[in-house]
Amino acid sequence: MDVAAIVILVLAVVIAVVAFVAGFFDRRHDRARIAQLEAELGMRQIPDGVYRPSGFPLFEGRRKPEARWVLTDPDSEDAIFEFRYREDHWDGDPDSSSDKTVNMTCMIVGLPFDAPGLRLTPEARVTFGRPDPHADAEVDQVGTDEFRSRFHVYSDDPDFGHRLVDQEFEAVLGELWEAESNKASEGRIRVELRGRRMLVAARFVRVDSYAERLAWARRLRDSMPISLEMWYPPAG
Repeated sequence: MDVAAIVILVLAVVIAVVAFVAGFFDRRHDRARIAQLEAELGMRQIPDGVYRPSGFPLFEGRRKPEARWVLTDPDSEDAIFEFRYREDHWDGDPDSSSDKTVNMTCMIVGLPFDAPGLRLTPEARVTFGRPDPHADAEVDQVGTDEFRSRFHVYSDDPDFGHRLVDQEFEAVLGELWEAESNKASEGRIRVELRGRRMLVAARFVRVDSYAERLAWARRLRDSMPISLEMWYPPAG
């Protein structure tokens, strides 16, 4: 083995060791911070691999789904966690695909009304010949031109989309979009409503940002028109 090959091998080993050590300390920091957040937020941690998020299209049909660093509120069922899964990635060619891991931070908060199914997603419905698992229809002319340039709205009830996206809701959602928009994360924000719960999914963040993210999701919930409680009263 020549000198150049030895140097490359040593560098590869050093990089691997540094990455392992850094990951070890990151995980130790996250475990300590999660324990603090349990007390600060009045929530409890669910061990990795135990919490199974469900009830929203985002979680359906995913390969190797995993929820980690989970905090839940036993009283309200609010939750925040890292969600990761494997997916096929297409570049527009149906015959060409690659495999990648998708990581995001998800917040689930309760609603004071019984929402029809609705998705706000930056992605148009493109399936490249595969069957679309969602039966909801795209709702036209929701919100301002700026809102429509960022989001597509799909819903079981088209009227719900128009009633939900008023000026205040759009402004609060726009604030997160602006805060999150960069080359790595733009287009990752999505909102889903089903029954008495709302899911907000955005770019992955460490647990240090959990309190801020959960507060933002609750603020988005609180910005919704109060008239929705009249249009869609909770059952019972």
